[in-house]
Amino acid sequence: MKKLFIAALFCLIGTTVFGGEIAKGYIYEDTNGNGKKDRNEVGIASIAVSNGSDIVLTDGKGYYEISVEDGNTVFVIKPSGYAFPTDENNLPRYYYIHKPTGSPEHYKFKGVTPTGKLPRSLDFALVRSPEPDHFTALIFGDPQVRNRTMLGFYERKIVSELVESKGVAFGVSMGDVSDEDLDLMGPIKQVTGKIGVPWYYVNGNHDTNYDADTDILSNETFIKYFGPPDYSFNYGKAHMLVIDNIYFPNPERPDERRWASMSGLRDDQRKFIRNDLALVDKNKLVVLMMHVPLNDPWNLANDVRSFLLEQLAKFDNVLVISAHNHTQSHAYYDKKDGWNNPKPLHEFIVGTTCGSWYSGFTDENGIPESMMPDGTPQGYAYLRVNETRYELDYKVAGKPASYQMGIMNPKVVIKDRHTPLFITVNFFMGYKDDKVEFRIDDGEWQPMKHTVMLDPEYQNMYYRWYQRETIPTTRCPGEAVPSTHIWRASVPAKGIPTGRHKIEVRAVTSSGQTFYGESSYLVADPPNNDFP
Repeated sequence: MKKLFIAALFCLIGTTVFGGEIAKGYIYEDTNGNGKKDRNEVGIASIAVSNGSDIVLTDGKGYYEISVEDGNTVFVIKPSGYAFPTDENNLPRYYYIHKPTGSPEHYKFKGVTPTGKLPRSLDFALVRSPEPDHFTALIFGDPQVRNRTMLGFYERKIVSELVESKGVAFGVSMGDVSDEDLDLMGPIKQVTGKIGVPWYYVNGNHDTNYDADTDILSNETFIKYFGPPDYSFNYGKAHMLVIDNIYFPNPERPDERRWASMSGLRDDQRKFIRNDLALVDKNKLVVLMMHVPLNDPWNLANDVRSFLLEQLAKFDNVLVISAHNHTQSHAYYDKKDGWNNPKPLHEFIVGTTCGSWYSGFTDENGIPESMMPDGTPQGYAYLRVNETRYELDYKVAGKPASYQMGIMNPKVVIKDRHTPLFITVNFFMGYKDDKVEFRIDDGEWQPMKHTVMLDPEYQNMYYRWYQRETIPTTRCPGEAVPSTHIWRASVPAKGIPTGRHKIEVRAVTSSGQTFYGESSYLVADPPNNDFP
């Protein structure tokens, strides 16, 4: 009965999409790893294959047929328990670009060279690979490399501490891989490949071919280096759906090129999303990855958010990951936002690997500190999945994993005197509902108040930068923006004996993760009897 069902489903989907050229071939288990289908290697049934909008399933022998048009990319949706072969840069080999005449020739940054006729048999290899339900993925917000100097910063500060990472299933760069010099996509891929795990890429607004006259031709260089901008794959009990939510040219600003991107989804993209999610088990964790956040004005200006919320609401376990903002935050959506599911939808807007565009003062290695304008240091995130549950961790580049918060407090206060100063904690992964407390030495824990405000450490850096009298060798930092993950409490002075005292901070997230940070301050006697 199962075989009959698969055959019927294959025929049903296949006959509804055929038209134009037909790509046909096998999805097979590559047992000897030579990258080609040998006579003794069998096909794999029920594997999903897409042309970017339609999806078909392989039959009992691993065979598929799907219609293709000039410009389509044919790709496989990886099932759990299998892995794709990877190239020399650890890019999974799961797609075939069908551009018989190539990308438009007049583009400043070149796209795909002519691919010619479809292969007689377009086969894709899978390798059997046990996948635990408990796994970890690396998440990179905007690398946004503009030139070779920035590429060097990216390699030395981010990639170098992750080379040959252990215990990581795969990684994802969340868009704005480049910063408008699309010729750097090849070198970025080479550098990122040194991490040593399969790596996937999201398209961002700064990855756009500004020469394009239509959105469907705006990602030609991205496709050349990274493959389809819309795709999906499974790992363990999770389904990863990656979409390109950048729309270019902007129909409201048709004469503008740079900075004229907006968020949008074409009809073929919407069809792919619907078809993809229709095949996903409702008990899986669905992770939607895209560049522009759901709550960004670009998404609110059209129906992108409402469409995605409608499609995702069918699942009880959903996480959205985005980037773009060069700050770090969390958003939760409920019924008032159009989310028709009793369980709130969580979106994690990850900070960036470029920080604030490789700007500001340099460290002892000559690399910009590049703190983000909300006070989040430059770094990257870990997505830790356990079946359908998940946790998110942030790693500050160049710091130990335990460094999860910045603490700013006065260094000296006068004993038994009122002070208007505060202990200010920037908990980089914090959300307003988290519980943040402090204590002095080993005293009682006391609550801190969540406060949306400018980060004082960033402001201090910003003003020092603009008061410098030397010629800068790095980019100027931007102005501070309100941070959503700051907590404050008044500095204790009354009743505290003179001497140095430890400030200990404890942050407990709503998921139960607990993080600690430490600082200290000196309580001193008044300098004289007339001290006010």
